[in-house]
Amino acid sequence: MERIKRKCNLSAWSLTLSLLFIVGMLALAVVIDLWIASIALGAILICMCALALYFCPLSVKVDDEAVTVNFPLRRRSFKLSDIASAEDVQPTMGEWRICGSAGFFGYWGKFSNGALGRYFAYYGRGSECFIIRLRSGQIYMLGCEDHAAVLQSIQSRI
Repeated sequence: MERIKRKCNLSAWSLTLSLLFIVGMLALAVVIDLWIASIALGAILICMCALALYFCPLSVKVDDEAVTVNFPLRRRSFKLSDIASAEDVQPTMGEWRICGSAGFFGYWGKFSNGALGRYFAYYGRGSECFIIRLRSGQIYMLGCEDHAAVLQSIQSRI
């Protein structure tokens, strides 16, 4: 079968939030008169950006062996043999972020809601989401452009 790869797009809210956070932290670090506070704000900004580079999804790829999420600094692969099902889904306002980002360079980390329970999320726009359920019981919410084609590709291979 043919390999399929689609990029992850950030929502306007996520782009705005990310930009405002970075500009705000930089402005605050410059305006604050205490050098130790400026260093602390700079360290927080560097840590947040490093986390975003590690967890912000860039693309989703499906081939004959795995579903792979590409990040700026790493890849996360899910073997097709480990995937029990794949379904179309959209996040709701009832999501609880346990640990991660709810908008800073996308939506990534561990979340929970009443319908799915606990799951890991790696997506940029809520309208482009699908979930994969692993045989181990873990759930991952992924997102990319043309997610319906990616979802169909996964479903046809499992």
